[in-house]
Amino acid sequence: NPIEKEEYKEVNRTPFPYQDDIIDKRVSFMFYNPLQVSTVSTNASAKGIIEAITAVNKDAKMDSLNREIARSLFGFYEVAEYWYASDDEVQERYGFETDTKIRCLIFKPEDGDVLYPLFDNKRNLIAFSRGYKTRDYEGKEAEYFETWTDQSYSRLMKSGGNWVEDQ
Repeated sequence: NPIEKEEYKEVNRTPFPYQDDIIDKRVSFMFYNPLQVSTVSTNASAKGIIEAITAVNKDAKMDSLNREIARSLFGFYEVAEYWYASDDEVQERYGFETDTKIRCLIFKPEDGDVLYPLFDNKRNLIAFSRGYKTRDYEGKEAEYFETWTDQSYSRLMKSGGNWVEDQ
């Protein structure tokens, strides 16, 4: 009669973040080559416009931003770009003299942004909103809600349980 012995052995498992690896490979595959802008237009001003667009993309570091946008889109399934102009000193950064700098912000859930696109019946974007929270220097949390339409911008701040227009 053989002796039966019951023994417990710890399973050796090495965790590997497959999701992160898949996202990294997709992003690398999509953006291996830098963004190139071109046109088939024979218009005389088309070349200057393409050069300006290329300069804006370079100044805004679009190659890096596109990778960041793709990572957020593949991981969270939502992301938004916000392009805006800000005043700056006069320079010839885009191939022509200007005192405006074109900038880009990325809104994504991993940074705490909650995105609210609003579409009409034809799937045209008619408004876009985002909610987010920040902390001031004293550590107090403030909650904001911004809305953009084609004609307006508003920013609300939560104060005492009510939303009030932020100045």
